[in-house]
Amino acid sequence: MRETVDLRKFTEYSYIDKDITANGTVNPYVANIGYGRTNINISRIVDKLIRLAAKYTDRYASDVLIDIQNIIKTLEDGSIDTHDHFFGFRESGVDHNGFIESRYEDELCAEYRSMWRLRTEREGDEVRMALRRVRYHSPAKVANEDEVQETMGVAPSCKR
Repeated sequence: MRETVDLRKFTEYSYIDKDITANGTVNPYVANIGYGRTNINISRIVDKLIRLAAKYTDRYASDVLIDIQNIIKTLEDGSIDTHDHFFGFRESGVDHNGFIESRYEDELCAEYRSMWRLRTEREGDEVRMALRRVRYHSPAKVANEDEVQETMGVAPSCKR
């Protein structure tokens, strides 16, 4: 039986792309209103995601707008929390965490033209976001951790 994709097995392209980052704060709690907007400018991140969708998809590039809208909503209502949001760019659109996780490893390597992770970290009222290109590391195809370091986490069947 094939295992589905585990998002924790993605590694970074630390030597290829620089992070696209944004930093800000969540406004403090206000009685009768709740948490306020997050004061953060993510236009560079949004711009990059739109450009990636145009570059890597042949149709349904607007899928990325749904994910962007959900991220903006959590920033507006202050509910943003620490998490990783993945963007899988393929011929027929842009996939998010749930859909990527439902794939099998072989499908992942064949389907996605590019994979990116938006890491959001929140500590108290401080918010940091970083967008970076990632690759999938299949432990079934890489024998040991030294080999993972040598290949920068790239499963042999996923090299392009």
